[in-house]
Amino acid sequence: MKRAINVRNITKLKRNVKAISPVIATLLMIAIAVVASLVVYAWINGYMNFQTEKAGQAIAIPSFAGVANEATPNIGDLVVYVQNVGQGTVEVSAVYVNGELVDDSALTFKPDNKRVISEGSTIEITIAGSNGKYDLTKRYDIKVTTTSGTSMTLTNAKPGTGGAPGTQLLTSLTCTVPASATVGTQFEVTGSLMSGSTGISGREITITCSAIGQTAVVNIATTGATGAYSAQITLNAAATWTVTATFAGDSTYAASTSSEQTIIINNVLSVARFSITGITTPTTAGTPRTVTVTAQDSSGNTVTGYRGTIHFTSTDSQATLPTDYTFTASDNGVHAFTNGVILKTAGTQSVTATDTVTSSITGSQTGISVTAGSAASLTVSGFPDPVTAGTSGNVTVTAKDAYGNTATGYSGTVRFTSNDGSATLPPNYSFTAGDNGVHTFTSVILKTVGERWITATDTVTSAITGSQVGITVNAPFDIDQKISGNGTGTVTLALPQTKYSNEVLYLTVSLSDTVSANVTDTLGLVWSQRAAKQANGIRIETWYAIKSVTTATNVTVTISGSMYTRAAVVLFSVSGADTSSPFDGSAVKTNGTSTSPSASTTTTNANNLLIGAVAVNNNPAVTTGNTYTLILTEVGPSNSRVASAEYKVVSSSGSQSAGFTLSSSQAWVMALDAIKKAP
Repeated sequence: MKRAINVRNITKLKRNVKAISPVIATLLMIAIAVVASLVVYAWINGYMNFQTEKAGQAIAIPSFAGVANEATPNIGDLVVYVQNVGQGTVEVSAVYVNGELVDDSALTFKPDNKRVISEGSTIEITIAGSNGKYDLTKRYDIKVTTTSGTSMTLTNAKPGTGGAPGTQLLTSLTCTVPASATVGTQFEVTGSLMSGSTGISGREITITCSAIGQTAVVNIATTGATGAYSAQITLNAAATWTVTATFAGDSTYAASTSSEQTIIINNVLSVARFSITGITTPTTAGTPRTVTVTAQDSSGNTVTGYRGTIHFTSTDSQATLPTDYTFTASDNGVHAFTNGVILKTAGTQSVTATDTVTSSITGSQTGISVTAGSAASLTVSGFPDPVTAGTSGNVTVTAKDAYGNTATGYSGTVRFTSNDGSATLPPNYSFTAGDNGVHTFTSVILKTVGERWITATDTVTSAITGSQVGITVNAPFDIDQKISGNGTGTVTLALPQTKYSNEVLYLTVSLSDTVSANVTDTLGLVWSQRAAKQANGIRIETWYAIKSVTTATNVTVTISGSMYTRAAVVLFSVSGADTSSPFDGSAVKTNGTSTSPSASTTTTNANNLLIGAVAVNNNPAVTTGNTYTLILTEVGPSNSRVASAEYKVVSSSGSQSAGFTLSSSQAWVMALDAIKKAP
């Protein structure tokens, strides 16, 4: 054949006609012509047959799937279903993945490992990965070619799951997602599977979410006449995710993959503060109120993913508040505490919620005006304590609600009582609007020594009441009773009932310097001598006793000695004194002959009753010293002796003095004493 088409040899033969006979030359020419015709015919016939076969052939790829490895579900082989959708048979010649030719050793054909596809039939081609398996979560470009030159390419296709598809093609598989969601929160993926205008129900749809090397897969079945599906998906990484829905195909319907959707998953919003709302203002003390706590970011957006625990506080120390609470997913960052707050203290209050871990995450409802409730009790206050009997004082009555707030709207009438039967108390009083729940009463006087109380009570509702208790009423620090007398041998004085219990009885007697005195009484009191001094024929003695009752008593002074038993006696009682330790230091004793008896002492206590006592010869007129008050002056029998006593109350300690003025110069003896006030 090679020779026959060598044009140079043919020319050579034509030139060498003398070497060949005409017959042979003719035969050779005929043979060459026949061979050339046969070659041309064969070429033309083959070309026409090729063009005719190619024009009637076509293939399709109705399904692209993946076969996962059991150990690694997202890694496996790729499976391509190739269908002959043209005329005559076709034969697969090559398969390309992402533009690279797949070696025949990596291809497996089913059925019967045949590459030939009869008209209308479908074969399955498994593509095994050359360096490990394929990642079934990724997308691939798949190209299949045939020996006749036809081909089919899938671009950016993602492998689904399932086996060989049926021949009926689907018109649509839709997938819809929201534009964004938050890490850890659910969002909804919806769509439908359709064939023409008919929804396909009962088919499994695989929803695949992919981003930054992560994949989430959810399987959900279509339902109803619309072939609809809906899946709730939670993604836990912040990224831009692609979402596709895939139907793997079945014996009836071909596989289908939706268009790719995008959703942005944002990080959980950072909680910066709480919004505290809902407490009514103004509110009456003791009224339950609902408070709502909302977790917010720095821009005021609700942080729906907040799961922290909050603790409540309030400027109202009496408030009833919700216990610590941990937010749940169903709260979506907002929780209402129904009737959870009860404010009880009148005034402007606030309620605060604070995260128990991060104290900077906090928030308050401020400026809540709390008003008092109705009156539930009265308070009585302001009366001096301790107080001297007979001293006038003020009492303030305040109406209070159940939580101790001043009930400014109180308009009831109150009456007063006391355990001091001699007390001077205010008359009944009706509160007015101008009182605003508080009224002060003047000229209240307690007169009975001891522990006393003053009570105010509503005249209609006796439960609305209150008292000032434990008021210590002391006797006045002063001379209560006084009496004097004189006699020879004995002097008996009848001391009347004293106003107060626990008084100091003080006695001074003027005597001759040759005698002395002894003191007794009908109550059996213990009498003790405080001072005794004699000079220039005159003698003075002072005695004292503690009288714990108010009962009257007869006090007898008995004079004993050799002569001149005449005596002048002055007896008095001091109320409000310190009966447990009556005296400030020792009595001072002085004597002289002049018209100005005097004595000085130094006291250490601030509150004392100073007593100056003088005994004088003969019978001069006696005048008390400056600032002193005369108690009594008594002249003895035959005008022979004079006894006189004076006093004053001082409020400071230090140097103290007392004195008398006589109408004529006489011999005298004097005692100066200091009685302490009851503490």
